[in-house]
Amino acid sequence: MDELLFIETIRVEDGTFVRPELHLQRMRQTVREAYGVASGFDLADGSIPLQHRKGTVKCRIVYGRSLSEISFAPYVPREIRSLRLVAADDELDYHLKYADRSALARLLQRRDDCDEILIVRDGAITDTSYSNVAFFDGRKYVTPDTFLLNGTRRQYLLG
Repeated sequence: MDELLFIETIRVEDGTFVRPELHLQRMRQTVREAYGVASGFDLADGSIPLQHRKGTVKCRIVYGRSLSEISFAPYVPREIRSLRLVAADDELDYHLKYADRSALARLLQRRDDCDEILIVRDGAITDTSYSNVAFFDGRKYVTPDTFLLNGTRRQYLLG
């Protein structure tokens, strides 16, 4: 059986990870849940070369029991102007950030002429295909407790 793989995408600003502790916590919890072992991941040990990164980029880490692949790409926020509600099967599971995103990709194919989907599961709003949903009422952020993945940005905003 192939090893399950997961992804972690971390914003890097001028050679420094943004909120590395939240990402590292999720990576360690994922390995503990998926494999029943502790991970030795450390984002500050120098194993991921950041010093030559200028501006804002995204670091994509693919991992299982150990780091599998590390890549960098320009950080380009998506502009979303239209959403389509898409119902997902109650069995959809993305509580860990799996590298296999095929179930989400199938949902995204149903967006028709919209930019993005808003996933509904069991009658409740969850997430979009690539991010949590958060609303700001002028004082605080409000986000569904029916999320598919407890994202790091979501945790930070609610923090």
